[in-house]
Amino acid sequence: MNKLLLATAATALLSLGFAGGASAQSSKFTAAYETDTVGLAFAYTDTANDPDFDFGFEKTVAYIKSPQGKELLIGVSGVANLITFTEANGSNKGGGKSTAEALAGIGMAVRYMPADQPGSVCLNGTTAAPGIVPLSIRYQKLSVEVDLDVIGSSEELDIEGFVEVGLLLATSAAHHFNFLAADLPQSTTYKVAACFVGFAFADVNNDDNTALSAVAIGKRMVTVEGVRAVNGTNFDVTE
Repeated sequence: MNKLLLATAATALLSLGFAGGASAQSSKFTAAYETDTVGLAFAYTDTANDPDFDFGFEKTVAYIKSPQGKELLIGVSGVANLITFTEANGSNKGGGKSTAEALAGIGMAVRYMPADQPGSVCLNGTTAAPGIVPLSIRYQKLSVEVDLDVIGSSEELDIEGFVEVGLLLATSAAHHFNFLAADLPQSTTYKVAACFVGFAFADVNNDDNTALSAVAIGKRMVTVEGVRAVNGTNFDVTE
């Protein structure tokens, strides 16, 4: 049954000109991937009014020759790893809210330029539509406020001790986004890069508090295919 179905499908494709012959349309495809995990950013603080910020960069590059009258359809996949931790302490003596904040995220863009052009493609290349997109972002804020009173006593008393609250979140998830490079010159070999930027921020307003954030990019892949837009397709690519 499977052989019969395959034979029927092959016959239909041949009759439509998809296999062999002058009427067949050629396409170009390439891919590049990495399987390691790269730490991009780490921020940590346990000192009041002294926020910490860090960012890092990673890229995955593929090469392809642009066919005549075609665009490049570029797909980027990656595993985003985010860790955020906030711990806040509140007491009667301190007064007001005690806070700890953590921000972790990965943004990405696709950039391309002729392979023989000098310089970094992520710094000097043309940005593919739709531009910079967030792969994964998390903002976490923890607040603690303690306001306790002694009722039913003629003397003013102070309650000693504190309340401590902590929150740790760790996620790992695969994401994908499509990009487009349009109206490319014929027969030019392009260097296409998926450019990942990780950023981490940590801040506390109390010396007893702690905030931490960490960002890493795991397995990632960029795929590039030469495609032809349908006549009359309306799309706008801005730099």
